[in-house]
Amino acid sequence: MLLNRLKEHVSLLSHHLKQLTKRAASDIIAIDINPLSVKLMKMNTVEEPYRLEYFSIAPTPIGAIVKDEIKNTEALGDLIKSMVKLSSTKTMTASFAIPRSLALVKNIAIDSRLNSDEIESRAWLEASRHFPDLIGEIYLDFTVVPSLVPDQKQAELILVACRKEHIKPYLDTLQTAGLSAKVVEVNCYALERAIPLVLDKTQLLNTIAVLNLNVNLSSLIVVHEGHLIYAHDQSYDGLRLMTQINKYLTDKANLKISEEGNKEPSSPVEESVEYNAILRENLISHLRHAVHFFYSSRPNINIQKLIISGDCATIPGIVAFIQKELNMDTELANPLKHLTLSPDIDEKEIKTNAPTLMQCAGLALNKY
Repeated sequence: MLLNRLKEHVSLLSHHLKQLTKRAASDIIAIDINPLSVKLMKMNTVEEPYRLEYFSIAPTPIGAIVKDEIKNTEALGDLIKSMVKLSSTKTMTASFAIPRSLALVKNIAIDSRLNSDEIESRAWLEASRHFPDLIGEIYLDFTVVPSLVPDQKQAELILVACRKEHIKPYLDTLQTAGLSAKVVEVNCYALERAIPLVLDKTQLLNTIAVLNLNVNLSSLIVVHEGHLIYAHDQSYDGLRLMTQINKYLTDKANLKISEEGNKEPSSPVEESVEYNAILRENLISHLRHAVHFFYSSRPNINIQKLIISGDCATIPGIVAFIQKELNMDTELANPLKHLTLSPDIDEKEIKTNAPTLMQCAGLALNKY
C-alpha cells in the first residue's frame, strides 16, 4: 500500500547525464532563473557541432526572486512569455533547474544484473524506506549509473526527491508564460552535462571541478573519471562582490576622464592592489571553505582542473585570482565555444555572457 501511494508521485525530475539509450535531440527551451537574470536557450543536438538556435537574457523583475524562492510568479512568467514571443520559436516545452540544496539525493548500491523492471521495483522500495514521511509531498525520480567500485556485479541507484512546494512556483511561472515543464533538473547534473562543451575529450577523464558562482548561491561539483562524485551548494553573496567591483571600475573610469584635475589616476600597481583587496575580501574565505569541504570527504582525490562559471565569472581577473590563491589549474567556462550559432544570435552578447551559461547549456543538452 505504501509503495503504491509512492508510485502515484512519479516526478518531473530528470537529472543525469548518463542515458541508457541514445535518444533524439530534445525539443525544449532551457530556462535558467536566478535573482539577477533570466536566460533562455534552445540548442539543436542532432548533428555535431551542435547548433545554438536561440539565446536571450533579461533582468529578473525586482523582488520576483528572494534568495532561492520565487515570490512573484506572474511578473516572472510575463517576462518569460515576452522573451519566448521574441524568439519566434514554436517550442512550448521547457526545462529548468532547482538548487541541489532543495533536493534529497540517495545513492544506493544494487546488483548490476537486475533487469529494468527489477530496478524500478527496487527504486520504489528504497524510496518508501528513505522518504516514508514525505509520501504525497514529493516528486521523485531515479536513474542507474555504473558503480565507482571496481566490481562489475554492482551498479549505483540514484534516487532524487524534491518537495512539491519547492517546484510549484516554477510550474506556476511557466504556466503564466504559456509553457509546460518537460524537465525539472537538479543544478549539479546540468553543470555536469555541460562539461564536455568546455573541455577537450582528452581532459574529460581527469578530475574536473566546476565552481558556479551566482549572486546568491555557490555550487561546487567534482567529476572524477567521468562520474559525478561530489555536489554541494551554499549561500554566497555574489551580489555584494559584483556591486563593489562595478563601483570600483566605474570610479576609476570617471577619474580618468575627469577634468577637475588635481587627482591623477592610480598606477597599475596601486590599482591591482586595490582591486585584489576587493576580491580577497569577498572570495578567499568562501573558496577555501568550499575546497576544504570537498577534500575532507575525498582526501585521496586531487582536483586537476577547476572551471569557473556563473554570474560572478564575468568579473575581470577572477580566474587568475582564484588560480593563484588555490594553486590550481583554473579556466573560465565557455560552453559555447564549439557550437555553431544561428545568424540571429548577437555574437558579441553571447561572448560576453558565455561564462554565465554553464547551467543553461546543460539544461539545453538534456535529452530526457
